[in-house]
Amino acid sequence: MGIKVFVKLAVLAASVGLASSAWASVSLSEVGSHDAKLASTYLASAGDSAEQGWLDGLSTSILPDGYVLTGRYQPLSEGLWQAVDGVSGGWAAYFGGLTCDTTGDIPYIGDCGTAPDYYVLRLGTGGSPTGTNNYFLFQNLDAMDWAFVNLSDFPGVSSWNIGRVSHISVGNEGSVPEPATLVLLGLGALGLGFSRRRKQA
Repeated sequence: MGIKVFVKLAVLAASVGLASSAWASVSLSEVGSHDAKLASTYLASAGDSAEQGWLDGLSTSILPDGYVLTGRYQPLSEGLWQAVDGVSGGWAAYFGGLTCDTTGDIPYIGDCGTAPDYYVLRLGTGGSPTGTNNYFLFQNLDAMDWAFVNLSDFPGVSSWNIGRVSHISVGNEGSVPEPATLVLLGLGALGLGFSRRRKQA
């Protein structure tokens, strides 16, 4: 009798496991193209300023000039990633389903958005050799509301699994003046022009 109960429980657990693995996957058509890894580095400090400093030092051919981090998605657990169907080592995270941390230091201001053009992914500890790259800059491609990476994007990282990702940082290319501000600036320039012409006359 006890063995039958055990077998039934095992079958039930297996079916639940299959259901959960099916739930934790997403189709390639939904997540689009695999995002492009643009750069990586090792930073001993996980501070906001160290992360921004690395980005500031990148060439404008890699990252737009004036790119400023504005938010950080954390905490980022393994359960927030979904396996990409048919892509070995492919994992995707839906930005709209992540939590934006609003407690970070400057330059973080708690604005994450849900479709960043670029994002920085940081790996936490987990047995990798000292000095192994732990910060990775990606350009978001195709389906902008998804981060789509592959385990092969992180060479040299041992004991690797998607749960090693500690956070994702996002930003923008700096503040762009609002249309009303641009109009006021234009009117001010016109006023200066007219004033100079009157003086010359």
